[in-house]
Amino acid sequence: MFKFLLVGFLLYLVYNFIFKLVMPIYKTTKQVRQQFGDMQQQMQNKFGGNQQPQQPIKPTAQPTPKIDKDYIEYEEVK
Repeated sequence: MFKFLLVGFLLYLVYNFIFKLVMPIYKTTKQVRQQFGDMQQQMQNKFGGNQQPQQPIKPTAQPTPKIDKDYIEYEEVK
């Protein structure tokens, strides 16, 4: 009798775990992936889709001041 109750309780826990935790997470993940795919498709349609990615603009290099080799730059701590 005790064994039957224990098996029944374990089956109940497994059932709750699967249908109250695993399945909602699976469904939510599937829905989020679909929404991201839809958004990505809309962005491609909106901005022409087949355009080449633009090259990042590199900032102009500013000349660094010449410093003697014996000089060590530091911040004063108060």
